[in-house]
Amino acid sequence: MVYSYYIWFICLFLLITNLLNNNILLIIFLFEMISLFVIPLMFLENNSSLLSFYNSLISFFVVSSISGLIIFLGWLTEIYFFFALGLILKLGIFPFCWWLYSVYSGVSWSVLLLLNTLFKSPIFLLCYLNNINFFVVSGVEVLFLFTSLFCSHYLINKGNNWYGFFGGNSIISSFIILVIINNINMFDIFMYMLLSWVYFFLFVYFIFYNSSDNLAGYKIEDNTSVYFIFILLGFPFSISVIYKIFSVWCMVLLSTFSLFCYWLVFSLIEQVWLINILFFGSNLVFYTETTNSRF
Repeated sequence: MVYSYYIWFICLFLLITNLLNNNILLIIFLFEMISLFVIPLMFLENNSSLLSFYNSLISFFVVSSISGLIIFLGWLTEIYFFFALGLILKLGIFPFCWWLYSVYSGVSWSVLLLLNTLFKSPIFLLCYLNNINFFVVSGVEVLFLFTSLFCSHYLINKGNNWYGFFGGNSIISSFIILVIINNINMFDIFMYMLLSWVYFFLFVYFIFYNSSDNLAGYKIEDNTSVYFIFILLGFPFSISVIYKIFSVWCMVLLSTFSLFCYWLVFSLIEQVWLINILFFGSNLVFYTETTNSRF
């Protein structure tokens, strides 16, 4: 446990150092260092099955290494395609969505939070400093369509696995940030990232709280369920509503109707899935086909 705290401190220190400099090469180097420190953190805080853990570990190591090399190659050769390809691979955007689900299915809740929030910050900083504009890339709308279709398909067909929800939410929100970055003002980008992180954190917190109390699942008469619905589902003044309205606002600023339609369909599927979990007796636990709940 002590070693885990040391590694967390090092990761946070490297992240802060990374965000406070504007040297692209140093950002890439520090980000890969953070990726290396995440690996022992996965070991120390692992509570999943051995098979699931090793699948997660291997997927993370291989994809992080390859994507880091591609990003560095793109920076070195000043070829935009390689830089964009490395970012797409690292964020798990179609056709590389599979690896993110594999990683999420074998990590603890704390590592999951790190990977989906602060860990992504240097990636978006690279886009900003390099003036990478995904919105003008040919075929970005088709890419978003296939990404949302893949995430929706995975969520529907793996409906008893919470990592299907987390993975899809992470991929879609990352894609939106890539699209809006360098196209709208920094305050709106920061607010979107903050809201998406709070939205994600609350989900992980409630699921971890549920599992730690040894509950089989939320029931609508339970107080925890009431809080869960009020804060997270699509009711007035919930964090979900605020987050989604702000997402719509960001896409309105881009004046892109097709991206909005794709995002809207995915959000509706996501809400239906959540309602099914809460109201139709599904277990509100985070487990895969090979392991029981890890939270």
